[in-house]
Amino acid sequence: MTGPLLEITNTPARYEYEVMRAKLQISQEKPKVDRKVSRATLNMKRQAGRFEMNTVRRRSDMGQKEILDRAGYEADRGRQAATEAIGNYVELGNQTVNQHKGANIPDALWSQAVQHSKGDLVLMPLSPIEIQYIPASLATNYVPGEMSANWNVGRARLDFVPGSFSVNITQYASVNIEYTGGFIYVPPSADPNFVAEA
Repeated sequence: MTGPLLEITNTPARYEYEVMRAKLQISQEKPKVDRKVSRATLNMKRQAGRFEMNTVRRRSDMGQKEILDRAGYEADRGRQAATEAIGNYVELGNQTVNQHKGANIPDALWSQAVQHSKGDLVLMPLSPIEIQYIPASLATNYVPGEMSANWNVGRARLDFVPGSFSVNITQYASVNIEYTGGFIYVPPSADPNFVAEA
């Protein structure tokens, strides 16, 4: 009895697969705060007490006048002196005209000279000095401190990574058929090893 002439073998397929789950990636910036602080300040301005004296009227009475007042004062004195001189010359002229009535011209000239040389002592009241007291003062200015803050909470970024499925075939399936018998002769008598049955 002969055995099986065919030997059939099969090779199974081999494959690898990889599965990646979907995921959500979150990236968050660090929050930060910018602060600006100014300190409180106190400004103080102190002024000491003082006396103020106004001597304008007193100096004016003593002849120490301002420029504009001095100009007006000198103009008035000039007009007064001119008026007196004109009066004296008129009087001297009248005495000269009346010479035939016994007027003495040298005496008239002498009296004019003596009249101009006389001095008059005049007592004039002086204005009082105006004195004003300004008391001491203290001014304060308080500027309160302040703080400002600028918050930056940071941005959040979301990245969605979808899932994936991959298959990698490392070996394909196959069927191997192998003939294990010898040669087949037709007719059988052609086989060199043929032995006829008796």
